[in-house]
Parts: sequence; structure tokens; C-alpha cells
Amino acid sequence: MHPNCRHEFIPVWLDLMDEKELAKEIERSRISQKEDIRSESERNVYAKWQAENRQKNTEILYFNKAKQELGFSMPYKDIASFRRSYRTKDSAFAHKKSHNLIRDYKQLQSYREELGKSSLPKTLEKFQEIKYNNNEVFKLYKKAFQTIKVAQKAIAHSKSVELAEPKFTQYIFNPENRDGYSKGKAFISRLGYDIDNWELFAKEIKNQSKNYPIKVAEEGKYGIKYQQDMIVFGTKNRPMWIKVIWMQENDKLRLITLRPTQEDE
Repeated sequence: MHPNCRHEFIPVWLDLMDEKELAKEIERSRISQKEDIRSESERNVYAKWQAENRQKNTEILYFNKAKQELGFSMPYKDIASFRRSYRTKDSAFAHKKSHNLIRDYKQLQSYREELGKSSLPKTLEKFQEIKYNNNEVFKLYKKAFQTIKVAQKAIAHSKSVELAEPKFTQYIFNPENRDGYSKGKAFISRLGYDIDNWELFAKEIKNQSKNYPIKVAEEGKYGIKYQQDMIVFGTKNRPMWIKVIWMQENDKLRLITLRPTQEDE
């Protein structure tokens, strides 16, 4: 007998059998162990039972492994809630997030290391919602991560960058400045930056400027202008591409202007 096989023991009273019945039982006992004498319906029931057990075991193993790796970030508190999501249709959001718990958690951790915690959703659940339901935003996260991993440091960053307050308070976020405010409105609506928190915007630009390639835009009588495309994240979890123009002065880069840009990839 195989230890993992289902068995059934039935007593046989030889004294109560006639010669014909006894001969039949003896002949039956000589059936090869390799021969399956079950009916088709019995085989189907057994196969279904085995499949259900395999699925249950797979779910339990993955649930326990996810709990161990995710810790307090684990969105499912018990196996029942996890199992309900795990068994939904392949195309369902619940199916995708439950089947990719560990992979998505590791991806979120990697993104946080490169992009900073404040640039990303606070929870794994929110990250998965963006990943599977908001492809435009997730593509920007992915692009920012890939760019930072492979980008060369800005060639003109010898020591520092300068982002003067008037560029934000008197130009970008000043409603009376028609040219500047036409750009600033996009930053306000998409990123959540405005005249009251412009310093956060300046800080993010400064931090991100270290991670993206820079190229010469033009050379004029006042010096060399550099162009840098970067992804900024803002306060609304709605990152966007912006184009920043710098002017090099001695050992630093000074902000000249910035504006929203389009990046399809």
C-alpha cells in the first residue's frame, strides 16, 4: 500500500461463502496492483479530490511564505480572505495581486531604495492598485527606476545646483505671470505643488537632478545651457515628466526654467 493513497478495508467472511463466491474472491485477489479496477466516475471523483488538495496546499504554502516575507505589509490577514482572491479569474485584479504578492513587494522595496519612500505609495495594496489599474502612472515609476539604474550622473554637476525662490514664487506659481503660470498650472493639478510648498518642489528637482542624464541645449554669450528630462513624483502619486533648463556658472548649475513635457515610454 502507498502511504499517500486512499484505502478501504472490507472484512470478508470466508465461512459464509459458497464455492463459487470463494473462487471469485480468490481470482479477484490475484488482480495486478498496476491495474485500475475503478469505474470512470470513481476515477473522476478521486482526480477532483486530489486536484482540490493540491490547490489547497499550494495556497497554504504561498500564503505562509508571503506572511513571512512581507511581515506587517501583508494585506491578507487570514487564509480565507487570501484564498478568495487567489481563486478569482485570471483577468481579475484580485487574482493578479494575490498571485504576485511577493514579487510586487520586492519590486516596491527596490523602487523605494532608488526613488525614495516619499515618491511611492505607502502600502503594497496601493502600489498594486496603481500597477494593475493605472498603467500610465506605473509606466512612469518603472521608467524612473530604470533610468536611475542605468543613467550616468549629470556631467555638469561638479558641486551643486541652485534653484532660486523667485523662479517658483514670481514665475511658475505666480498667476500674474502669464508665461510662467501657464506651466505652473500643470504642476499644481498633477503634482500638488504650488506657491505654498514650492520648497518641496525645488527639493525634489534637486534630488532627481542627480539621477538623470544631462545634455547641452545651446551655447550662448552668457554661457552653456543644459537640458535635463526627469520624472518628479509630487504629493498626489501622479508622477510626470518635466524638462529642466540649467545654466552653468563656474562650479554650479543654476535653474533657468522648467516645464511639463511628454514621455511616452
